[in-house]
Amino acid sequence: MTVSMTVALAGNDEWFVQKWVEAEGHCNIAPGLIGEAFDELREWVAEDTRPEPGLLH
Repeated sequence: MTVSMTVALAGNDEWFVQKWVEAEGHCNIAPGLIGEAFDELREWVAEDTRPEPGLLH
């Protein structure tokens, strides 16, 4: 079972957005992409603007 399925079954899918990056391992994610992800998270909390799921570029 995927994480998104587990979240949906728990009734919390409105709070789940899956984003991903193209990188070789989690330690090789570019700092700018990390910042972009956190900016989207902060905007979601502050302005109720849910990020679109998908690839971060």
